[in-house]
Amino acid sequence: WVRPSLVQAVVSTQSTGISFGTTLLSKPMQPMNPIQLQALPKVPSVAQWGFEGATVNDDIIKRTIWEGAIPIEFNLNKDEITTMTPPLPFYALASRNSYITILSNTVKDHFSNAAPAVVDEIWFDYKGIPLKWHYPVGVLYDLLVGGSLLSSGKKTELPWPLTIHFQGFPANAILRCPNEETIRQHYNNVLKEANHIKHGDNNKVNRLSLQDSNDLWDGLRLSEYDRFNNVNRQLQATIENIKFIPLRVCQLNQFNPTILQDLVAPKDDQGKDLTLADVLSQILPDLFQNQNASSSSSSSTTTTTTSTKEKEKEKYSPNTQSPSITSNIITTYIDSSDSTPNRNEPSPNTLSSSSKKITPQVIIQGIQPPLETTIFWLSEFLSPADNFLYIIGNIPQPRQ
Repeated sequence: WVRPSLVQAVVSTQSTGISFGTTLLSKPMQPMNPIQLQALPKVPSVAQWGFEGATVNDDIIKRTIWEGAIPIEFNLNKDEITTMTPPLPFYALASRNSYITILSNTVKDHFSNAAPAVVDEIWFDYKGIPLKWHYPVGVLYDLLVGGSLLSSGKKTELPWPLTIHFQGFPANAILRCPNEETIRQHYNNVLKEANHIKHGDNNKVNRLSLQDSNDLWDGLRLSEYDRFNNVNRQLQATIENIKFIPLRVCQLNQFNPTILQDLVAPKDDQGKDLTLADVLSQILPDLFQNQNASSSSSSSTTTTTTSTKEKEKEKYSPNTQSPSITSNIITTYIDSSDSTPNRNEPSPNTLSSSSKKITPQVIIQGIQPPLETTIFWLSEFLSPADNFLYIIGNIPQPRQ
């Protein structure tokens, strides 16, 4: 979340000579006046938003989440500066839903007079970690910055300092992104995967008209909520007809986080709405323990959900139309082309038993939701534009 005072401070840098960039709207940024999260509901907890009796309009919540943005400070890699005087930083306000490479050309143009010729492709890093552009900006920030701040108590690192490189493209660590069409194709593929998980097929996506498809992409690219949502609402599912929740659990593991994907139904076999705690207990049973239910209840939830998932397993196998839909898909953040884990890092399943007793902390869209929030509600309101719910998990170490 970007507080108005912070945005005003960034805007004011224009008068100091510091170069300020453009937003994803490709026009000068105007000071934002977002509705503060804590001022939205008049209900006991976030878990009750969207349920009967809540006083918050659903569209207000979705619009407020959509307006989440991260101010970024770009600097040219110091080893690539070709001028006597280092170039000024470049500032931009990036939508949480967008992709970092949508800003590539604009940032490249700013630094081109002080940088060498582009060799291969430009790329970005955060403290030496190449940014995997195929995840939304908000997911990258929460994974690399926000999650690590949960247990440390430090203030959020804003503007987010990123480094742009004109040379040395790490082809073994990140996917190539030669142009905007590559971003659009990737987005479409992820969107189809998410909707195949939700509906059991891609009929809703395939039935979109050419104009709808263009509006969906342009709404994301230009950060226009109404334009995007008018089409995206056609892809939504109700809790009665949804098959599974499209979600990815991003587990922090020092500098080598992992992305886990599993088939999760919104309800158990008894018709009980599954909560965030239930889902984490299912996907990471060795790390996340349901703090809100008894051991027998947690065990029952896991068993019944697994039973439901197994019944549908063949239907959602890798041989179906949608790519990469299998249970327990695990990839490392550092290298998508080589999923071999870093042998110097502890395995996600080898934490001490004492850390199992600590309540997990998670971030979704920069927010720490209560663990009793239902997973369907979170998916409906906090999923970014690609329709996947990204859950950033951090296991705090036990105090000595």
